[in-house]
Order: sequence, then structure tokens, then C-alpha cells
Amino acid sequence: MHFDIAENIAPHMDINNNASPSFQYFLKKIRELIQDRTDAERTL
Repeated sequence: MHFDIAENIAPHMDINNNASPSFQYFLKKIRELIQDRTDAERTL
């Protein structure tokens, strides 16, 4: 049920211009994890 709400809201979100500090922190950490993973794969 909660995923239905998220799926309905997500197409309307502009994640790069979200004013929520907590969301921006979350997004920053997700991007750092992706970058760390990408960097680690390049060293293989």
C-alpha cells in the first residue's frame, strides 16, 4: 500500500530541486554510495 503512494508521487518530484534538507542529505548519501560502487568496479 505505501509503495502505491510513493509510485504515484515519484513522477511529480523534482529530486534535484527538493527543498527538504533531510531529502537532500538522503540524496547526497545515495549518490555517494553509487559513486563509491562505480569507483570500486573500475579498480577490478
